[in-house]
Amino acid sequence: MCCGGIMPMRASWCTLLMTIACITVADDESCRTACYKDKIPMCGAWLVDDNSNDCTGTYQLNEGQVNLTCSMTSIPEPLQISWLYRAEFGSAWQPITCSSLNSAVSCRVNKVGEHRVTSNCLLKTDTLTLSGRYRCQAFERENNNDLVISSEAAINVVGIERFEVVHSSLRYGHPGHIEVEICANPKPEVVWLTRGAVLQPGHSTHRLSALQLMQLKSRNADRPQGPALPVPYCYRSHLVIGRVEGEDNYVSVIVRNEGETRNTPLKLHVVDLPSKAFMHKSAFTSYLAYFVLSALFALCFLTL
Repeated sequence: MCCGGIMPMRASWCTLLMTIACITVADDESCRTACYKDKIPMCGAWLVDDNSNDCTGTYQLNEGQVNLTCSMTSIPEPLQISWLYRAEFGSAWQPITCSSLNSAVSCRVNKVGEHRVTSNCLLKTDTLTLSGRYRCQAFERENNNDLVISSEAAINVVGIERFEVVHSSLRYGHPGHIEVEICANPKPEVVWLTRGAVLQPGHSTHRLSALQLMQLKSRNADRPQGPALPVPYCYRSHLVIGRVEGEDNYVSVIVRNEGETRNTPLKLHVVDLPSKAFMHKSAFTSYLAYFVLSALFALCFLTL
């Protein structure tokens, strides 16, 4: 089994800091076999087995683990196996740091004198950027640097990794806005909940407007004038307020995708809020004005 007792969810539809992880075998004459390029026993390396098909699938964020395994045989010496990763939207393979790396070496496993290495790379599903493709590989350096590559495991990690308010401007009686940042896979649905309105991106009321979800982009700190590049799985959502009112202290955001649903009340503060006595007076004045205007409209309508 791929997941040490936790089977992957049904398959559905960056990046980690990576350093190379490889298997080292101490010099040992018992793990060396004489070989030739033109006669038996021939020098070479061969993939015996891997569990990429068993591991391919969708995993819940922070639940379970991916347990990748591959086995190779070789002559004249045991191979050094490394694990590589390619981001879901990337093209380059990179070395990966496994959460746990174990290996087993067996010398002269058959009459020919082949040596077998089995490598086990354990990955914890603690970040969305684990989503991508994985494989093991090794070089057999005494036979024209032959490269042995396993099949690929396609891993998809789903859930909501981060949600936070990144900016808000709420001054009573003035235009305002609230901006939140969300990191989730797959791309989430967002719903803004206010006192009196439920808004999805692209919808609005007379006072509120929820803008479309936007891909988050950032610049490299070493190249502040360089291009802004997409941040994988991260988005920004804006709620624009035509005129801030006291009730705009109470806003929640629902974020939902295949992995989970989260309802988060926002910690907001409306500044320059009038005193309660003034607000009650304003509310009464507004109601009185509405009543007078309604009466005048009705009177005009009846006299037509």
